Amino acid sequence: MSRMIVEVNHVDKTFHSDWGRVEALRDIAFGCSKSEFISILGPSGCGKTTLLRIIAGLEDPDSGEVIFQGKVIRGPGLERAVVFQEPRLFPWLSVKENISFGLSGKKSKNEIDKIVEETLDLVGLTAFLKAYPYELSGGMAQRVAIARAFAFEPEALLLDEPFSALDAQTRLRLQEELLDIWRKTEKTIILVTHDIEEAIILSQRIFIMSPSPGTVKEILDVPLPYPRDRESPEFIRLRKYIFDRILIKT
Repeated sequence: MSRMIVEVNHVDKTFHSDWGRVEALRDIAFGCSKSEFISILGPSGCGKTTLLRIIAGLEDPDSGEVIFQGKVIRGPGLERAVVFQEPRLFPWLSVKENISFGLSGKKSKNEIDKIVEETLDLVGLTAFLKAYPYELSGGMAQRVAIARAFAFEPEALLLDEPFSALDAQTRLRLQEELLDIWRKTEKTIILVTHDIEEAIILSQRIFIMSPSPGTVKEILDVPLPYPRDRESPEFIRLRKYIFDRILIKT
């Protein structure tokens, strides 16, 4: 980790509707260094997805600001790629066409072909270049979504519970693959999750969110070497500590 790439400065966010007012985020402040892997962890409804959307530029804060690479975020940008819970692939396009979508006019055909080849190799799906989404498993489709995010050569990857809809075995495998991708690319990764083990397995630091209104309750360094052993006493102690912290509402 070298320099700060994301700075969240005292962000507040409240939603208003016909049925009432919901304070989603209150005074959120933290930083994330270049090439760091962090997890934003908390129960449903604590505002973690809202926070990620603000960092992505898909939502505006009511007050405060988010700075990315020294500039205040005013909207979405290609330097911040987002992967959602669902792959959101275009069903009428092949894997190659899904990954290259949006690059036409910005890159030459040879450059696009090279990008598609490199990103598919990164996620281990080179053989599925011509496949369509209906021919892919859920895990494969999510890997295509990650490849599509990398096609724009972002500085940071923002992940909103990307493995939550997958079966347990596929989820474990994709966690390992995501770690491998992170090591190879040295990208900054911000992961939103409600899974304590996932946060410990993947991240260097964990930001524990409180229930609504969402605040950063605690920031934890994860002092365990990679790859991490879920059965080790250190892992089990950290998992219990985080579980207890999430249960406490203040």
